[in-house]
Amino acid sequence: MYPLQRTGRKYFSDERVIAIADGFVTLKADMTKSLSPDVEALRNKYNIVGVPTVLIIDSKGKEAQRLTGL
Repeated sequence: MYPLQRTGRKYFSDERVIAIADGFVTLKADMTKSLSPDVEALRNKYNIVGVPTVLIIDSKGKEAQRLTGL
C-alpha cells in the first residue's frame, strides 16, 4: 500500500476533517507514477519532494499551508 492510500483512509474519512473540508474542492493525485508528465508537472509546480504531501491552496492558487509526512 502506498503512503497516500494509508493517509487517505486515516485522515480523509475522519468526520471532523469531512466537516471542515465541506467548503473546499478536494483533489487527490497518484504521485507514484513517477515517469508520468502530469506527475512531474505537479512536482515542479508545487515543489513536492515526497509523499504524502497535503497542500491547502487558496482561491488565488497560492499555497496557504503544506503538511508532509503524515
